[in-house]
Amino acid sequence: MPSRRRRKKTLKYASLERTHRLLFNTVVTVGVIALAAAEGNLFYFVLILLGVCIGYIRAEKPLIPARTNNLLLPFILLFTILDYLFISESFLLSAVHLLLLIQAVKLVSENTEREYKLFYFVSLVNLCVAAVLTQELIFGAIFVIYMVTITAALIVFNLLMQAKKSNIPTTPSLPPSFFFGICSMSTVTLGLTVLLFLFVPRVGFRLFRTALNPESITGISDTVDLTESTDIFEDETQVAQIKFYGYNEPTDYLVYLRCAVLIHYEEGKWWRASPELLFSDATEEDMIQFHEKRLICHRQIENQRFVFHPPQETVSFSPNWRARLGVQMFLNPTTDPFFPVIGEPLRIEFFSRESPSQLLVSRMGTFYYPTLRRETCGCDILTTVIRKDAPLETCFNHHRIGGFDYTQLEPDSRYFPRERIRELTERIVRDANARTPYEAACTVSNYLRANYTYTTSPRRYNTKIDPVCEFLFETKKGHCEYFASALAVMLRSIGIGARVVNGYRGGEWNSYGKFYTIRRKNAHCWVEIYLDNDPNPNNGSLVGWTTLDPTPPYTQPKKGAFSFLSDFISHLKIRWLNYVIFYDASKWHETVSGIARQGTNAIYEASEWWRSFTNFFKRISSGIGFPIIAFIIISLGILLILRHTYKKTISQEDKTKLKPKPSSPAILFYKKMLALAERRGLIRLPSMTPYELIHPLTRVWGINHRDNILFVTEMFVKVRYGGIKLNADEQTRLGETLDSLSRLTGRKGSA
Repeated sequence: MPSRRRRKKTLKYASLERTHRLLFNTVVTVGVIALAAAEGNLFYFVLILLGVCIGYIRAEKPLIPARTNNLLLPFILLFTILDYLFISESFLLSAVHLLLLIQAVKLVSENTEREYKLFYFVSLVNLCVAAVLTQELIFGAIFVIYMVTITAALIVFNLLMQAKKSNIPTTPSLPPSFFFGICSMSTVTLGLTVLLFLFVPRVGFRLFRTALNPESITGISDTVDLTESTDIFEDETQVAQIKFYGYNEPTDYLVYLRCAVLIHYEEGKWWRASPELLFSDATEEDMIQFHEKRLICHRQIENQRFVFHPPQETVSFSPNWRARLGVQMFLNPTTDPFFPVIGEPLRIEFFSRESPSQLLVSRMGTFYYPTLRRETCGCDILTTVIRKDAPLETCFNHHRIGGFDYTQLEPDSRYFPRERIRELTERIVRDANARTPYEAACTVSNYLRANYTYTTSPRRYNTKIDPVCEFLFETKKGHCEYFASALAVMLRSIGIGARVVNGYRGGEWNSYGKFYTIRRKNAHCWVEIYLDNDPNPNNGSLVGWTTLDPTPPYTQPKKGAFSFLSDFISHLKIRWLNYVIFYDASKWHETVSGIARQGTNAIYEASEWWRSFTNFFKRISSGIGFPIIAFIIISLGILLILRHTYKKTISQEDKTKLKPKPSSPAILFYKKMLALAERRGLIRLPSMTPYELIHPLTRVWGINHRDNILFVTEMFVKVRYGGIKLNADEQTRLGETLDSLSRLTGRKGSA
């Protein structure tokens, strides 16, 4: 019965050559997929896959002979030069295309051992180049598959080459346990690699300064034009991922990412500023400083990270009114010059490979990224936000801050009826009995939210009046830009300084990673007013800019049935960026400290459990329960001993059944053949296998007896390792073969 089962399994084994062909094509395909996922060139990807398919189908009879293969190389080089001059215009990309073309030709050609080794090396180069070109999570999955397949392929390749060099006529078969061992070894290697990666501190070095094919997005603008009717589109493109340290639940009230600050309103448009209108008493020095617009945050290197401290004049607020908040932020590539911030940042610390040489800050509080952001950018921000319990109702408002007048409006006219807006605002404030600037601002904001309708497709019907006036008195419909503009204009009309802010509000809460995913559809416009604890703006008790959002409440869209998959993938992507792409000494220290804390807690819990267990045992043993416990323990011990003895007996019986009888003719004849060969001068090592002995035995008996030697060896392997019995014909031939070899030995001895 066991021998029949083994015979069935043997028929399912794959030969070395077929197995190597399959693994080789898999390795090449995985390497090309990694490169295609990074570069996104469909032509070369399809070309290589076509070469893989043709090479696998025509493995016995290659499409291109070896001589023709070498003649094609000059044409490939010429095509690569043309690709560099007219298509890619990048030396690295053209070199990658050269490698891909060579692989495509070699796949359909006749290959030698040296060319196979070259293929494996090129596949590793493909993976390395892909690692440089991409930061996407998909590369991690491709890397794991590559590790398993390349390990198996190289082992099978070496076995195949050894078999060919030993002139074994029939290629050995591979059992399923071989592939199980390969997968286990690869898994252990990956696990050890991850441990080494996480626990060994290192300094990261970049191979290239920027990505070669950035896919940047555009979003926020530094102007708001209400004179044109524009629709709001639901764009799902991801802009950023932000995480608040210390918060494991959604905190939507904090998710206001400020990008562009707009302070000048004229003819239905918001601008960053207009010096001619704002500085009626500005000196020449003030005008020069204003035209420079931006202050520079100089970069410092602390703990192998790039750190920026904003200028003091942009963050000089009273700590009594503001709370510190730690934010981790990942920003996707974009063409926007803005660097989004939350609150008033005190410190910006970059841990990504993409980090600016400097940050620019306008005196209005807009942060600018100095260059085009081509890669994902990761940073930790220490910022300050208004406390949730701060008594803002008692605060004062200043309309002139840093030389800018935040109550600027056009004069009253038929196009812009400023007085009508002021009368409406005063009536709203008076009816609510609002006494302080903050109460008045909240009252007007609530009025807009309750009496006006939000729409993503506003339309203008009367171009003879200002868009804000049309929104307030006629259409009463609009999107966030109309609501924010109306609130800012209304507050300015009664002397409360206000500004309009463009940025992002809200996002999708990821319950796995405890972070928000910000998309382009989350672009938003709101209002900020400036508050102070007292009427004196120069005594260091400033509360700072406070957010007011008059747009009707934002409701998250309902998630689909499979939204948990996208949340989980986003969580894995953040983990990938944190612990692979941007992993540095600080992240290492954080990881090791976290594991140490968890280990300490586990040891403490184990000691507490052991203490409670010993106390329980002491209480039981002191009474009548001790004999019962002793009886149970002794009974369990006896059962375990009996079970072990039974299993040992069964295993010995199985070994006896499976083990071939030592008196089997094949085994006896093989041993006798070796003894005769040793009399003729055979020297064999203990480590040599039966198939490795074929060549030395042929030298002893002569090439004419090679078939007989091979027959005896195969019969021995068949009986000894396969557990298969010989038939009568095979036993007869064994006896005749051994008699002929004995006669040869006798002749040599007599001679």
